[in-house]
Amino acid sequence: MISKEEAFAGMITLSVLPYFPSEDPARAVIVKLLMRMCDRTEHLEWLVERTIDLWSQWQGPRELRAIYCSKFKPADGLEATSTIYPNGIVPGEKPLPVYKAPALPPGATVSADKLLDAGVVETAGKKAEIGDVRDISPQERKAAYRFNQILDDIEIAPADREPAPLETNKPIPEVYISALDVERAVAAKPDRREELIRQARETLTDPRAKWGQKQMAREILRGFGEVA
Repeated sequence: MISKEEAFAGMITLSVLPYFPSEDPARAVIVKLLMRMCDRTEHLEWLVERTIDLWSQWQGPRELRAIYCSKFKPADGLEATSTIYPNGIVPGEKPLPVYKAPALPPGATVSADKLLDAGVVETAGKKAEIGDVRDISPQERKAAYRFNQILDDIEIAPADREPAPLETNKPIPEVYISALDVERAVAAKPDRREELIRQARETLTDPRAKWGQKQMAREILRGFGEVA
């Protein structure tokens, strides 16, 4: 019987197969299975290599035993046959047949299909016209890398950068005129009463006048005792 260390090494080699169990309890079961079946180290090595050659993915403990039974008698005496191969027989050991491509008809380059062959020839001709793409120089590669860094700096602002204001124009402060301001203006120019009243009324009816200008016009009218 093989040792536990040898069985563990065989299990690790089998783990290259897709879908091989990754859980420790499942792997421990496979190690015990190898120890029960294989009575010699060379039998274990053959089983592992043969399994990897036959399977494209892990097929389970029973199919592993079926491969072993196709050549050796298991040490625990439990025989098994395959269910994934025709008639339940594991393929015997023999070299794979050498592939020989069928002969092409006269005039064909890569395929017996005329359209496919013409397409391949045309594509090869265009590639020959283009030629090999020149690799960029170290200076060009450095400049391209620096340019990418600049783009990253523009798109992703540093954490300490102040956010850009949404409005670039500063708001105009509102001007508030008190009654005292109106009285001073009237006292300074008493002869312009009618002119100031007229300008104030024009300001109130002017759609282009700002809110502050209209407020000033109302105060002027109130100062003169006029109804705004």
